[in-house]
Formats: sequence, structure tokens, C-alpha cells
Amino acid sequence: MIDSRRAGSIPTEHMQSVLSHAVRFDYLKADEGKVNALRNASNTQTFDGVHVFEFAQIINLGLDDVDEAKALIPSLRQRIDHGDGSLTDDKLQEVINVCKAERGFDDA
Repeated sequence: MIDSRRAGSIPTEHMQSVLSHAVRFDYLKADEGKVNALRNASNTQTFDGVHVFEFAQIINLGLDDVDEAKALIPSLRQRIDHGDGSLTDDKLQEVINVCKAERGFDDA
């Protein structure tokens, strides 16, 4: 599909819309270095207590702060507010900051 777009032959208007949306919100800009850096970071102690699904959602949603993360990812809110204490607001903010650093400032 990407090759079709580059060639200028996206089959339908709907598919063009979907592709435009995906490209706009590609926070990592298909940068293998950023992806690898996040994979490596996810194996550190900073990310202990954050499930893989939650980590992916933090990246995909382009979250900026803890309140936003807890509002959009209910499992984070539940585990921070009512969990065993293994995940705190401060720890979640640290995870978000790592993701933001890799995302960079060029997200549109």
C-alpha cells in the first residue's frame, strides 16, 4: 500500500484517507533506531509494572502526561489507583517521558 501511495495509485478515497491518517499519527516516523531504542528501554527497570499492551498504547496515542494516560488507558488508572503499588504516577510519567523523548518534537 505504501508503494502504491508513492506511485500515486491508492485504490479508493477511503483507503487514501486511512493511509493519510496512519502517516499523520506515525509518531516514530518508521525510524528503526527509535523503535529499537524503545524496545531496549522497555526491558529496563523503568518499565517494570507496565504491560506490553499499555506500553504500545502510550506510544500509539502519543500521550504527554499521567492524567491523559489514565483517562485513555483504564488499566493504568485501575492499577495505579487501586493496585499493589508497583506502578505509581511518578513511574508512569517516567515511562511517558522516555516515549516522548524517542517520539521527538516533529510530531504534527
